[in-house]
Amino acid sequence: MQCSSCAVGIKAMLKRTPGVVSAEVSLEKKEAMVEFNPSETSREKIVEAINNLGYRASVKE
Repeated sequence: MQCSSCAVGIKAMLKRTPGVVSAEVSLEKKEAMVEFNPSETSREKIVEAINNLGYRASVKE
């Protein structure tokens, strides 16, 4: 992420993703905190959705 509009775009996409309950994206920390329903989606699908926007995402343990 390079700018605030990047963070806004990622957050909007995450909120439209089936199974995502909530999403907060921090430009400063370069991370997203995503709450999701595991019966509807997975960490891998969320990472894939962000990567499909052209960003590099991974799960932070």
